[in-house]
Amino acid sequence: MLRGRGFDRSEAEAAVLINQRLASTYFPGLNPVGRRLQLGGLPAAAAPDAWFTIIGVASNIRQKSTEGGEFDPIVYLSYQQDPENTAYAIARSALAPGAAARAIAQQISQVDKDLALFDIRSSDERIAYLQWAQRFAGAARGACRSCRDARRGIDPGRQE
Repeated sequence: MLRGRGFDRSEAEAAVLINQRLASTYFPGLNPVGRRLQLGGLPAAAAPDAWFTIIGVASNIRQKSTEGGEFDPIVYLSYQQDPENTAYAIARSALAPGAAARAIAQQISQVDKDLALFDIRSSDERIAYLQWAQRFAGAARGACRSCRDARRGIDPGRQE
């Protein structure tokens, strides 16, 4: 956490965390902690008055892309305010991925033994999963180029 605080278990107020990008875009030169913002598109149960108090600023992280470029402005809601069917956890560990997964599963089961854990992956596996579409598109373009060149009688190894 760069500023402010994270969520706690008894988060009763309509509170959010934002990332650095959102803070610098919408609150340039200001400390956004304690300021309020309005969010659209949330169910009424998650946002009874649609105004949220910023309680903390988190570092920028890549959400859907591992490529460079600008970070997306992100707002984080607590689970109590916007419950989904799935929650994600990210952990850094010096343990091997399998050992880390077992240790994390053990800790989570102490909190809730009925909680189902699934899709546990190392960061390398997660990045590879996120990049498969890009790799596939590149391979498909290469295959199409080879097919086109073959139809035109071009030797792909020959310099023109």
